[in-house]
Amino acid sequence: MGGALTGCVEKTDSGYAIKHGGKDIPVTGSDDLSAHVGHEVKLAGSWAAASTSGGAAAMPKTFNETGVTMVSEKCTDKMHKKNKKGSADNGTGTTTPK
Repeated sequence: MGGALTGCVEKTDSGYAIKHGGKDIPVTGSDDLSAHVGHEVKLAGSWAAASTSGGAAAMPKTFNETGVTMVSEKCTDKMHKKNKKGSADNGTGTTTPK
């Protein structure tokens, strides 16, 4: 089943992650995300199940991307966070109702 994930690309020790809703989500896939570090992107792809191994702590879910579209050349700390009224900051300093 396909899906989409929008957030900010970050470089990690093990590859790349996308910051979405205040969480860092590991990303795997065939596209080179190095050109998008620090950018807001929309990834197409699917979720891989979280895994555990030999009593170790559960690994977070991973998003397997199959396509990337740049949304903005800049990321802000406010992206994808809700304000007290349940609106989402759209990155321009204004809010849109959810």
